[in-house]
Amino acid sequence: MVKAHSAVNLERPLFKGEHVELLNEFYDLVVRLWGEHYTSPVFAGDEMIFALGGNGYAVVFSHLGFKTLVETSTPQGAIELRADPDSGAVTIARVTSPEGVPTDDLLRDLMKGIVDYYERGPQLRV
Repeated sequence: MVKAHSAVNLERPLFKGEHVELLNEFYDLVVRLWGEHYTSPVFAGDEMIFALGGNGYAVVFSHLGFKTLVETSTPQGAIELRADPDSGAVTIARVTSPEGVPTDDLLRDLMKGIVDYYERGPQLRV
């Protein structure tokens, strides 16, 4: 039997580039939420894929943690984090925001939205 909760590599990565402070806050939040709200994996090939969040705010990562793609989404946009194969440092690889929301605002909104989801629960959008 696979013990997926403990099999996920969530060791702190070295963040590089812009927004390092916010990325470290985001990492701390992911680790805290992972400890409090473990989710079951979906298997995709050889990887276990996990998701945290709801109400339009999500973080998706594999059992490899920040050593591979970490995808985030908010109602206003999405951010992809990737580890550089040479240095291993994690950077923001792609930002998608149709409304042009700045990256730091997307990160702050993501963290606030996910915390709100776990504190208040699902919210009906109209």
